[in-house]
Amino acid sequence: MGGHVRPRPGRGRHDGADRVGVPDRRRVVPLAALLGGRGWGWITAWFNLLGLVTVLAAINVGTVQFAAAGFFACDVLDPSIQLPVVSLVTATQAILNHLGVRVTRVLTDFSGWWILLVTAVLTVTLLACAPTWDWSRLTAVTNYSGVPAEGDPVWPRVESLGWVFALGLLLPAYTITGFDASAHVAEETVHAAEPSPAASCGRWRYPAPSAWR
Repeated sequence: MGGHVRPRPGRGRHDGADRVGVPDRRRVVPLAALLGGRGWGWITAWFNLLGLVTVLAAINVGTVQFAAAGFFACDVLDPSIQLPVVSLVTATQAILNHLGVRVTRVLTDFSGWWILLVTAVLTVTLLACAPTWDWSRLTAVTNYSGVPAEGDPVWPRVESLGWVFALGLLLPAYTITGFDASAHVAEETVHAAEPSPAASCGRWRYPAPSAWR
C-alpha cells in the first residue's frame, strides 16, 4: 500500500537511484495522489487492492469450474470440493508471486506464445477440415442474440445490433486486468519508460491478424 500512496526508496527503479535511497516520485505516486492529494491516493490504492482481490477470486473460481466441466463433465461443483481446490490454485499463485517477477515474466511469456501457437494450430485445422470457405462471413454482420430460440438462449434477444456489439464488449472484460498486471510488472522493470510502452504496443502485432474472423 505504501508504494501506491507515498514515495519511498527501493520501489519502481533498479538503477543508481535505488542504491542511494532516492525515490522516483514519477513512478511511485499514482495519478490520483498527484491530482487530489494523499487522501485520494490512499482511496485509489485501496480500490485497486480490492479490485485485484475480487478479480483474482472470480478468475480462479471460473478456472476451476471450467476445468471441472471440461475434463470431468461436472457442471456444478460441491462447495466442499470447490473451496479447497480454489484455495490451492490461489496458494500456487502466491508462491509464484513470492518467487519474484522473473518467474512471473517467464510464465507470462510462455502463456503468450502458447496461446499464439494453439490459436494458429486450431485456425489451420479448422480451415483444412472445412468443406467450403465462405469469405463473405468476414464482412457479414448477423444478430445471433436469442439463439437457440428453444430453451435458454446463450444471450438474451436484443434487436439493436449496436447494443449487441456494446454488450459483447463485456466478454473480454477480463483482458483489462492484463493491462493492470503489466503496469505492476513494469514497476520492477529496468528503465521501464522505454521497454514497457514498446512491449504494450508490440504485443498487438501478432494476435491482431488472427482476431479478424
